[in-house]
This record gives sequence, C-alpha cells and structure tokens, in this order.
Amino acid sequence: MQNNSKISIVVTYLPLSEEVDIMTIKCLDLIHDNTLNEHEVIVVSNGMARESFLAGIKYDCDIIELPQNNGNAYAWDRGVSTAQSDMVILMDNDVFVEKDWDKDMIERLSENGVGVSFPYSILETDDYRSKQYRGRRDGFCFALKKETYSKAGPFLKDQPFHSYYEDDAFFAEVQLNLGLKLVACEGSKVFHRGQGTTKSIWNKEIEDGINKNKEWFENKYNKQYPYLTK
Repeated sequence: MQNNSKISIVVTYLPLSEEVDIMTIKCLDLIHDNTLNEHEVIVVSNGMARESFLAGIKYDCDIIELPQNNGNAYAWDRGVSTAQSDMVILMDNDVFVEKDWDKDMIERLSENGVGVSFPYSILETDDYRSKQYRGRRDGFCFALKKETYSKAGPFLKDQPFHSYYEDDAFFAEVQLNLGLKLVACEGSKVFHRGQGTTKSIWNKEIEDGINKNKEWFENKYNKQYPYLTK
C-alpha cells in the first residue's frame, strides 16, 4: 500500500448491542484494508465499550471511552483533540469504505479554499436505498483540517439537544463565516447504513430534541443551510 500522508480517522461508536459491535468491527476492518494514506484510527465510544467489541478488534487503534452518550458533537471534539495529524476524517460506525476511499477527500482538502470534503455514497435505511453514488453534505463521513476546526469549531456549541444539526452548524460556520468550500469527491466512495445504530433507541425524546435543534439552527443561521460546491 502506498502511503502519501499521515491522516487521523475518528470513528464514533455507541455500545448498544452485539449487532452494533459487529457492524463497527466491519467498519474498522474495511478502513484497515482500503485506506490509501498512512493513518491512525481513533474510536470514540459514547459509553463504556462492550467487551465483545474490544475482543473483536484485529488492528491497532486508540479507544476513547466516554462515561455516557453525549452525542456525536462531543465525541467529535474529543476525537479531533486526540488526533495526531492535521488532516482528520470523522465518520460514523455504520459507514463501510471502498478501496482508496480517502485519496480524493484528502487531495481536495489540500486545495486552497476548501474547508470540508465529503465522499460519494450509497445510503441504505430500512425503507430506502439509493440506486447510485452521489455527493452528500452530511455528517456521517467528512474530512477537515485541524486549522479549519480551530476557526469554525467546536462541534458542541449552544445547541439544546446533544445530537443532530451539529454537523449543519459546523458546515455553516465553515461556508458562511469562513468563506470556504464544501466539496464532494466522486473518487471517494462509501456505503452508509443510515440509522445503523440509532434505530434501536429511537423515541419521542430524541425526536423532540431533533426538532429543538432544527429550530435552534434555523434561528441562528436564518435558515441558510450549507451546500456543496465544486
């Protein structure tokens, strides 16, 4: 495998069940097999990691175990602060990467004026599956420089609920306030099993929290949602 640069890959994991453990281990195995750049892997566990998950890990990675689930924003902040590289990819544990998936994302991130890069993806949920790869401006997988994070972050700001719309808020800061591009990279391909973890814990409290965050976001950014550019 050719190593072009050192990158940090942060995977968030919610230790709910053996099914989630298996999915997360598959995610890590594919990262090991398909990543072009020399890399480190950091797993941020939103709660104490399950023994079955720890026993199933085949390759070196750093594990950060948080006392409880405080949401992706908190986990991302911990992951970025731990990362040894200036180039960081943040991803959910239900993302399965294809060969050399990181190449285009990292190359585009090196261009002047680019703040965040995203892969092309196929999305599958229980009631939907996309038929072709397309660029998505979404928090399930994206790359950024620590320098950009230091200006636009942290991910956990003043949102009322700990999950959802924290990615939109960060991307809005990058695009609207820093004037940097959000780009999708057709050469970087992943499969996203949407709601691969959250479907088992979905309830009215989470739904109400998402609605509060949506209202918070739209008030803060005057309903200006970030968008992908070339």
